[in-house]
Amino acid sequence: MVKNGVSLKKGAKVFLDSMIFIYKFESEIKYGAILEKLFAKIESGYFTGLTSTLTIAECLTKPKKEGSLALIAKYIALFRNFPNLEIYPLTFAIAERTAGIRAEWNLKTPDAIQLATATEAKANIFLTHDLALSKYKHSYELSNLDHFKI
Repeated sequence: MVKNGVSLKKGAKVFLDSMIFIYKFESEIKYGAILEKLFAKIESGYFTGLTSTLTIAECLTKPKKEGSLALIAKYIALFRNFPNLEIYPLTFAIAERTAGIRAEWNLKTPDAIQLATATEAKANIFLTHDLALSKYKHSYELSNLDHFKI
């Protein structure tokens, strides 16, 4: 698997930003094929998927606002049962790291929480569609969905 020219090996930890799930489950056609492959690799255990509890809140907001019970159920089932997907809660260590990221890089709190969670979870790559996050210096590779290849 390649992202921005770097090969990911079996066992890599891939942090998934909220939009990755939204694109996957709310029919974003442009990224359908790559996300199908990625989620299949996570499901099989080739990669470990990582995300935060913030992702759950972000993914459920629109379906709850619209009363889309089917989509709510789909997300809840995914987050509770998807194999090899680890969901990290907001801990003291993540909150402290979030504050440091916000102070240094002037990012919004949700973005900083996601980046801090990826760091604490020891992610190898952070997959997003948010170009603003590319300025943050981190211990893992950051890949925009448009440049991610499998």
